[in-house]
Amino acid sequence: MKPLLKNLFGDLVAAIFIFCPRSRRFRFALRLSHRLHPLVRLAERLGVPRMTFSGPRERMMMFLVHRMLEWDLDFEPELEVRPAELLAEREGALLLSCHMWMNVIWLRWLRRRERRVCLLTVMPSLDRQLGRNLGLERIPPDAHAFLQIRRRVREGALIHLALDILSPREGLREVEIGDRRYYFSDHTFHFAHRSGLPVLFVFPHLNEQGRVIVRLERPIASRPEEMFEEYCRFMRDGAARLRA
Repeated sequence: MKPLLKNLFGDLVAAIFIFCPRSRRFRFALRLSHRLHPLVRLAERLGVPRMTFSGPRERMMMFLVHRMLEWDLDFEPELEVRPAELLAEREGALLLSCHMWMNVIWLRWLRRRERRVCLLTVMPSLDRQLGRNLGLERIPPDAHAFLQIRRRVREGALIHLALDILSPREGLREVEIGDRRYYFSDHTFHFAHRSGLPVLFVFPHLNEQGRVIVRLERPIASRPEEMFEEYCRFMRDGAARLRA
C-alpha cells in the first residue's frame, strides 16, 4: 500500500474508532484485521519484505493499534495466555521475548491487570510506542541494570526483555530465525542462572480465528547455555507458526 493511501486509510479507520466506545475498539480492530490481513499477504507476495516475528494478521492488527495510539484513543486489550498458570499473580519474573509489535498489546494487558511491568530500554519515553499513562517502569541499560532487575523481580515485578539485535557485534551469538540472522548476548541467561530468578519465554500472536494468544514457556534447563538453546527453539517455533 502506497504511503499516501496507507495514511489516508489509517486516518479513516482512526476516525471510525473515535465513534466506537472504548470497550469495543479492540474487538472492532480484531474483526477488521481478520478481514483485511489478506491485503498484507498480497503485498508480501508483490515484494514487501516479510517480518520474522509478525505475520500478515499481526501486521494488520498492529497497524490499527498504532493508529489508535497515535490518536490517543484508549482501548481494552483482550488476549488468552497459554498456559495461564505460568503467569503467577504476585510473582516476579524475567519475560524474555524479541522485538515484536504484538508485545504492545501484551504489555498493555498486563498493566490493565495492575501488574508491575518494567522494560530495559535506552528510550527516555515509551508513550509513543505503548500509549500514555500506562505506568510502565523504565530501566536504563547501564552498569546497574542487573542489580535493578534483580531487586524489582524479587519485589514482584515483571521485567520484559527483548533480546534480539539485528547487527553483529563483538561477543554476540549469531542465530538464524526464519530467513534472517539475529544476534544475541547470553549475559541475561547467565544472570538469571546466578540470581535464581524465574524466567518465562513469551511469544504473542494472532491465531486463525483472530484471537490474540500469548504463548508462555518456562525453560526446563538450568544451565545458561541450554536455557539459551531452549529460548532460540521457542522463538523459531513461534516464527514458523506465523507462516503455517
